[in-house]
Amino acid sequence: MTQNINKGGRPKLPEGSQRTNMIRFRVTAMEQMNIEEKARMTELKIGDYLREVGQYSKVYARISEAELHIHRDYIGAINNLNRLTAIANRYGITGNVVEGIKEVTDCLRALIDRIRDPHKYESGEEQTDELKHFNYDSKD
Repeated sequence: MTQNINKGGRPKLPEGSQRTNMIRFRVTAMEQMNIEEKARMTELKIGDYLREVGQYSKVYARISEAELHIHRDYIGAINNLNRLTAIANRYGITGNVVEGIKEVTDCLRALIDRIRDPHKYESGEEQTDELKHFNYDSKD
């Protein structure tokens, strides 16, 4: 006759829900203090906090060299257009020329904003009036 003796302790988890794998990574002392502080603020253990952050936080890729080059080119174009606007005002050129320069400048500034914060446009927000002239969906 076998008796089912309760030895105490937590019951075993079902197969597949047990956490058996480990991920290890190195941090500096300051990074560790920051992680521990954030975990303490959320009232979670460090492992639970890192698991939540790793699974549910969204991390964005850094800007690439090509995007940085484009960004610098746009800034240069804006500077050139601003100089042209100053010259146009100094010599009395007004009307359509100045308005055209301002329109192009506004478009370039809107493009720079898009480069600086591309995640703002992922949500399907409508494009501003300045950006409606451009097709951003092309994969050139």
